Amino acid sequence: MLLLVFSLSILFPRASAQDLEETYRFGLEQYAISNYESATLAFERILYFGKGQYIISTLDHLARIKLAQGDPESAIKYYHRASVTADEYAEKSWYTLRKCAGLLSLQKTKLAMVDLYDITDNLPDSTLKYKYFLLGVAHFAELNFAESRIAFKQALPETEVNKRNSLDSLFNVVQDIKHPKAKTAKILSIIIPGAGQFYAGDIKNGVNSLLLTGGFMFLGINTAVKYGFMNSFVSVFPWFQRYYMGGYHRAERIAVERLAEKRDYIYQEVLNLYQ
Repeated sequence: MLLLVFSLSILFPRASAQDLEETYRFGLEQYAISNYESATLAFERILYFGKGQYIISTLDHLARIKLAQGDPESAIKYYHRASVTADEYAEKSWYTLRKCAGLLSLQKTKLAMVDLYDITDNLPDSTLKYKYFLLGVAHFAELNFAESRIAFKQALPETEVNKRNSLDSLFNVVQDIKHPKAKTAKILSIIIPGAGQFYAGDIKNGVNSLLLTGGFMFLGINTAVKYGFMNSFVSVFPWFQRYYMGGYHRAERIAVERLAEKRDYIYQEVLNLYQ
């Protein structure tokens, strides 16, 4: 804070040297041309010297700047301040929703849901639909597809019959996606190296696992026959164990990723309905 005040004192020697409204307009102009550094300095000056003037719009623009700069955590803080500062409930709710969108982007789903459920339905229609859209996103992230379907449907107007039918069809598909199962992939690869990867649809990694593990098994047996069991155990077994264990753990991970890919495809199709 002291560093910020010092910087501002250099750029603006006195708070009264430049009219606050002109500073605000300057910030808007710099924001419009994506000169975010200058815009941020102007808007921060508004917050420091403005005594409440332009504060909501200023917080909103600072949040937008942080989002544009890839800093959602700072944007969340500005949106929170805006929601606390706003007087009207609808405006408070809108900035809370923007904060929740930031939390969802950071995969802080449960924190977002706490705020979302705290917002009542006493809102303008567009804001209410945005609330239910975010709830749909949150429930989908938690794999609670039944609640996600209900929320997403509430975010669509009843007149959008085709989209509502498409939404139902997509959720019928995603609820049926249960394969590949991670535990099944792991067990298969424990029994036969590479089998779990084959089950998950990753042929390349399945072949690699089968060949590597089989090769070390053959080498271990051959070494044991020629040089004795102890030599084989010391020189070959650690490598066999590494690739064998790595193989079935990788199979489990691949199955999780493939299942997520299938669900992500449906999720993108759901989001396309709202564009």
